[in-house]
Amino acid sequence: MNTFFVNLSILFFAISLLPQSAQSQELQCLIGSPKSRALIDQYKKDSSRNDFLKLFKAERGPEYCPIDAPDSALAQLNSLNKNILTRVAPPKIKLECIKASMKRIPKVELSSRSGKNPYSRRGVCTSDSGLPKWQNSEPCMNSELTELVQWSVNKAIECGNALALRISGLPLDPEIFFQKINNESAFGFHLQNNGGIGIGQLTSIAMKEISRPSQMPIEGPPRKNYIQAAQEESACSTFKSVLNKDVEFTNARQVRHCQLLWTGNGLARNLFYSIMTFIHNRSVIGYKNGRPAGGVRQIVKAYGITDAKKINYLTLISYGRNGLAKVAATIETMSKDPSLAGVNLNTMPLDQFLEHLEKMSPYLKETRNKMNEFLDNYQAEKNPSNQTGALCVE
Repeated sequence: MNTFFVNLSILFFAISLLPQSAQSQELQCLIGSPKSRALIDQYKKDSSRNDFLKLFKAERGPEYCPIDAPDSALAQLNSLNKNILTRVAPPKIKLECIKASMKRIPKVELSSRSGKNPYSRRGVCTSDSGLPKWQNSEPCMNSELTELVQWSVNKAIECGNALALRISGLPLDPEIFFQKINNESAFGFHLQNNGGIGIGQLTSIAMKEISRPSQMPIEGPPRKNYIQAAQEESACSTFKSVLNKDVEFTNARQVRHCQLLWTGNGLARNLFYSIMTFIHNRSVIGYKNGRPAGGVRQIVKAYGITDAKKINYLTLISYGRNGLAKVAATIETMSKDPSLAGVNLNTMPLDQFLEHLEKMSPYLKETRNKMNEFLDNYQAEKNPSNQTGALCVE
C-alpha cells in the first residue's frame, strides 16, 4: 500500500480517538438542538452592527467587545454605570432563574401556522423592518443568548424603576416582573403566541397606548409620553438607540412583528414597552371611555390600599380579561366578602390576600401555576415565598 495512504489512515484513526471537544466545538444548548442554529447565527451577525447588542458585548468584557464597536458605546456604558451608582438601583434577576424559566419554552406547542389554538411560533428576524422566518424546530438557546436576556431584563428594570419613581414614588418590583414574564413567554424573546409577541407578549393595542403623547402622568407642560421621558432619563440610556426609532404599524394598524422579535432592537423594545405598560396600568391618571378613572393605584385608593405588594399584584391581574375593569370588580368583591368582614385589606397578610385574589383571577392562577413549573426546573420548594419569585432577585 502507498505510504501516503497508510499515513493518512493512521491520521484519521488518531483523530477519531480525540475527545469530541477537540474534534469540534459542539454547540451547548439550554433548550433546542445544536442543529437549529438560526437564532445564534443571526445574533452573531447582529452583534457587530446593532448598538444595543454592542453595549451588551462591551459590558461583558473586552474579549466580547466587537473590534468595530464605537468609542461612544463604551462611553455611554461608563456613563450609565456611573449614574446607576449614584442612586439605589433595584434588585437584579438571577441568571439561573431565567435559565430555569426558559426550560419551560419547549412545553409550548410549536406550530408553523397561526390556525392552531393554542399555538406558538418561533421567529428569527434580520432587522426591525423584515418579516420573521418561522422555525420548524426549537432554536438552540446557548449561554450567551441567555446572558443577553438577563442583561436586557435587568437594564429594562433599572430604566422602568427610575421612571416609576418619577411618576408615583412607587418602585418597580422585579419579583412581580419575573412572575409576569415567566407566565407570558418563559423569557422566550423569539416567541409569538396567541395574541402576543415576544418576551413580554405585547399587542399592537399596548404599543399604541404607550406611544400616545398624553399618556405619561408627569406634570408638563408639555405632557410627555413614556418614550420622550425615557430619552431624558439617564437610567434608560441603554435603550436610547432603540427609542430614537419610531414604531411602525402596517396598514391594518398592527405592529410589525420583527420590531418586537429581533434579537437586537426587538428584545430591547419589547422589554421597554412591557415595563411601561405595567407602570401605565398601575399609575395612569384619567382613564377613558367611562371606565375606572385611573390606574390601579386610583382604583384601590377608596379601599385604603397603599401596600406596594398588593398594588403590584392587582396590577398584574389587569393583564387578564377585562383589564382594569377586572381589578375594580375584584377589589369591590373582596371588600364585600363576608369572610373578610372587619379585615383591613391593606394590612392583611399577603399570603391571605393572594389566596382570595387567585380565586377571582384566572390570570393570577395561571401565573402561580407557571411559577410552580419554574420551581420544578429550579429544584426549589413550592412554598409561598418561592412562588412570589423572591428567590430570584439579588
